[in-house]
Formats: sequence, structure tokens, C-alpha cells
Amino acid sequence: MKLVRFAALAFSALALPAAPGAFAQDYPTRPIELLVAFPAGGGSDALARAFADSASRVLPQPMIVINKPGAAGTIGFAEGANAKPDGYKITMVSPELLITPYLGIGKVNYEAFKPIGRINADPCTVAVKADAKWKSIEEFIAHLKANPGRASVANSGAGSINHVCAAALEDKTGTKVNHIPYLGAGPTINALMGDQVDAVVISPAEVSAFVKSGKMRLLAVMAKDRSKDFPEIPTFRERGIDLVANTWRGLVVPKATPDAVVARLGELLVKVNADPAYRSVFERQTLGRVTENGEQFASYLKQEDDLYKRIVPLLNMSK
Repeated sequence: MKLVRFAALAFSALALPAAPGAFAQDYPTRPIELLVAFPAGGGSDALARAFADSASRVLPQPMIVINKPGAAGTIGFAEGANAKPDGYKITMVSPELLITPYLGIGKVNYEAFKPIGRINADPCTVAVKADAKWKSIEEFIAHLKANPGRASVANSGAGSINHVCAAALEDKTGTKVNHIPYLGAGPTINALMGDQVDAVVISPAEVSAFVKSGKMRLLAVMAKDRSKDFPEIPTFRERGIDLVANTWRGLVVPKATPDAVVARLGELLVKVNADPAYRSVFERQTLGRVTENGEQFASYLKQEDDLYKRIVPLLNMSK
């Protein structure tokens, strides 16, 4: 009888889950997925691959980038939020996580996640082909006013930050454009270079290679100050248009992820941020590097969510 009771107790002990601290100590024991809610070719994808490359050199297991594009990022965000909360699926998020719920496109919001940290921020810009007839933002806006709703402006999906920036441009200048949504930044660039659209609203970093090679022109940036990488490009404020808007990227995990695992990922972020190879990607691609930890990113998400809650309904954005 005692032997049976001992066997039962031993089985129960084996069946108990490991303590969170013990789990975190062994983590990771298999590859980690880094989920990107946009297709290859855009800024989110480039940053994710740079982060994963660096993380794979630090971790005992590789980090693998998985692209799940669609519906302005909401398909990927939903998968990330509903993933098993064990630290083996990290999601790269962007302003779309905050914008889409207020457009009725996505149901997942920032409160479904625990933040690891914010890694990037870049302003929106208006880009045209180098041979376009508009040489300045004033000429482009004059064209929009003379041809309401006729100029086609590409964005990275209905409800994307680029869509919001384009709608904000309309709002601030009293103009109307024909919004053309694509699955991500990469496809919008292809559309502009293929003469399918007149302009694209995007981050400067995502078109820097085209600008530097003389294939595209930036008309103005939606920033407080001029870009250090494109100092010749004016801000909208310099041209009398009070328009400041930017995109950003950060890393999160499902809300139920153990704090010990989140802390380990926070330590990983510090190590990646110190990697010269990772830092060089920002310099080569003219991306803005940010080094916020989880607590700082959580505060930023709340602040940004309050902003979009107020402004998105005012923009009368068409889906």
C-alpha cells in the first residue's frame, strides 16, 4: 500500500509543470520564431532579420523570421497574441497594432501583449519617382488641390501607419487623394517604380537606396527636424504644414508569458543592441535606432494608443 502511494506521489511530482524560474533558466531549448506581420522587402522585415541574425549569435538556439502579412498587420498580430505564451514566438509590432482597432479592422490591441522593447522610429515621408513633374511638396499639394481625388498615393495597407500619414496630409492641407493599399512597403515601392501610382507615403529608410541611386525623390518628411541622412529634404513644418507623424517597431510576447522569460528576452535585447553588426544595419539602411526596454515601451504604447484613439476617427479614412 505504501509502495502504491509512493508511486502515485512520484508520478504527480513528475506531472507538475516546472517552476517559471527553472523554465527560464533552460530557455531556449529550441528555435525561437520572430513573427513579422508584413511581407519581405519592407523596414519591419529588414529589422527583424537583422535582430534575428544577431540574436542567433548570442543564443544557444537560432531565431527564425516568419512573415505573416495581411490586413494591415492584423493577421500576424492576432497569431502572435494567440501563440503559446512560452517565449518561443516573439512578434514585431508597429503602429498598425494601435491604429487598426479604431478602424474596426483588427480585434487585437497592445494590451494582449507584454512588451520586450522598442527598437526603431522613423518619420513618414512623401516619395515620388525622380522623373515625376513635382519637384517640391508645394507643387505636389498644388496638384492635389487642382485634381481632388485623382492622384494615386500608395500605402502599406488600409489602416497602416502610411495610410494614416496620407490621411493626415489630406486633413492638414484640405486635399483629397486616391488611397491605394498594398500588402506592405515592398509592394508599394514596386508599384511606384512600375508607374502604377503617383506617389507613396513611406519611411525614408525604406526607399533610401532608391533615393541615393537617383531613382526616387523625397518631397518632405513628417518630422520635427530634418533627417540626418537626408538633410536637404525639408520638414512639412518648414513649409507651413503642422504635420509630424512616424512609424516605429518593437518586440512583444503574449500577455501570459512568464515574467522570468520576458526578463530573459529583455537581457537578449540588451546584448543585441550592443552588437556592432546589428547597429551597422541601421546605419547602412538609414533606419532610426531606439533602445527602449520593456517598461519604457509599455509607457510609449499607452501614450501612442491615447493619440490614435483621438485622431484616427477624425481622419475619415476610407478602408
